[in-house]
Amino acid sequence: MIIGLDRLSRRARAAVDDYLGSAPRRRGPLAGFDPRGAASRIAESWWDPASDRIFVPRAVGWGWDLNAGAIAVRLGLIEPDAEDVPFSNTPDAAFRAAAGVPVALAGAVVAHYLVRGRSLPERLPAHWSLTGVPDRFVSKRRAAAGDLAMALIPALVAVRAGRTTSADRSAGDSIPADYSIPGDHSTSRAGALAGASMIAAVAAVQTVVRSLPEGRRPWVPLALLAAPGAASGGVLLGLAWLGRNAEIRRDLGGAR
Repeated sequence: MIIGLDRLSRRARAAVDDYLGSAPRRRGPLAGFDPRGAASRIAESWWDPASDRIFVPRAVGWGWDLNAGAIAVRLGLIEPDAEDVPFSNTPDAAFRAAAGVPVALAGAVVAHYLVRGRSLPERLPAHWSLTGVPDRFVSKRRAAAGDLAMALIPALVAVRAGRTTSADRSAGDSIPADYSIPGDHSTSRAGALAGASMIAAVAAVQTVVRSLPEGRRPWVPLALLAAPGAASGGVLLGLAWLGRNAEIRRDLGGAR
């Protein structure tokens, strides 16, 4: 259950404050190599509307990620203080609906190979230059196996994230069982769904581009970059919008 920090003992409040205060350290440049809490880091890095930083340390691996939350604020799509804790008020139904994004993309990849698989060339592009010219090829079987795995595995992850509820707690949760930090589990669900949507979008775009006749297409690199960002950012924006609306309804109901 969720209880106010004012009802905890001084020692318990200090423990919670220490946990919350450690978040920026966990999101440092080396945090991306720690598999623990990867889904939460994805949500925290990719969606932080309260921060004006566009580039943030990568949630997984080394380098930098785009903070879609800051971009959404600059585009006027959401307010920087839309929610006290991002996704903490997002309804379970919204998470289930968001799981439909990677599932639909996976379905499109499967349908593509079922319908067009036999008519595709025996060698398909595996890499494109910055000008959109294929410069590396693999067998059709290998390309299909890679695209299907890249689409179906995220879809399964998304289904699991969508089916859990806000009351569920992971087996590895380090927070004491008698209280929980608002938004902690919801943040993990949002990150899992955003990550799954991004990977499934890569698979879907790559599947389509592979099937095109050989030639120079300058838009291919942009599509391979923009589509995953749009899919993951759209999922996070939708979850944040619905969470904000739920929080507003809760606050208005409490004021009556």
